[in-house]
Amino acid sequence: MSCLGYRVAYMRMSVSHVGVLTFEV
Repeated sequence: MSCLGYRVAYMRMSVSHVGVLTFEV
């Protein structure tokens, strides 16, 4: 359960990070 939550959080963080980089660029 915790492993799944960790992956979901990581995916969301990764997507947000990519969105920020795209916005900055």
